[in-house]
Amino acid sequence: MVVGTAGVTAAMCVDYLQRFGEVQPSHGPVLVTGAAGGLGQVAVALLHARGFEVVASTGRAEALGDHLRALGASDVVGRLQPEPKPLGKQLWAGVVDSVGGATLAAALAQTRYRGAVASPGVAGGGELATS
Repeated sequence: MVVGTAGVTAAMCVDYLQRFGEVQPSHGPVLVTGAAGGLGQVAVALLHARGFEVVASTGRAEALGDHLRALGASDVVGRLQPEPKPLGKQLWAGVVDSVGGATLAAALAQTRYRGAVASPGVAGGGELATS
């Protein structure tokens, strides 16, 4: 099997969440943003294989929802919208974010206390507007 750069990066993100972020499947769902991309698809499959509940976020939820569920996502949602307040509802035990920008800011606002975020990409922009 050939995994390429996206696969290696996804594996490093999952390893980071577990080893350094101490995120475990019993802590709650893990969000994968940019889930329709190469890194996102591999991250969904790896997290699912490790027993995590995975929520996949993509701008192509309708077109690729069934594919992402087949990879192991328990739910597929559209793009995250920025939170109006600094902290939103705490939804995610962990996040693998390959989008950056406003998506990363929204994911950070929704990450649970003591949760972890691995963000190797900035496809959505390099700015991080948070308070």
